[in-house]
Amino acid sequence: MNLTLALLAAQRIQVEEPSLLFGRMLALGTVLILVLVPILVIRARRRAHRPESLDKFFTGIQGIRSDRIAQPGDVHLTFHTYEGFLVHVTQRTHDLFLPAAEARIVLGRMFKHNLTWGMFAYGALFIPILSYFEYRSQSRKIDAELQRGFPVLPQ
Repeated sequence: MNLTLALLAAQRIQVEEPSLLFGRMLALGTVLILVLVPILVIRARRRAHRPESLDKFFTGIQGIRSDRIAQPGDVHLTFHTYEGFLVHVTQRTHDLFLPAAEARIVLGRMFKHNLTWGMFAYGALFIPILSYFEYRSQSRKIDAELQRGFPVLPQ
């Protein structure tokens, strides 16, 4: 009889108190999200509005003019860049006149920027599609300018 009671006691399922680890981790994760997301959004906004944020597109490029007057051999390039984090997106329009060889380099840099930094924004599903069609449009425009040739101004 003692043996059967011991076997029943060993096989008995014990009901334990559920672990509080999951609840604590969930609370900690929620607090971190509520604190970190606004901090990262504020930092992204400040970084996007600095003047040196445009340097990454134009390093090593010669002949960019902001006077909006095309010189012989120049191409008019218009492209939109997007960047942001979750709830914040900055769209910037770049309207440039620059030589065709440099225009192709700058266009590639801006397109790559949209495919990397634009993916963190809330429009991540649409930004690559919009960027691709704008990239293709501007590339064709550059190709048409190169095939047409440039006017020679009398000296």
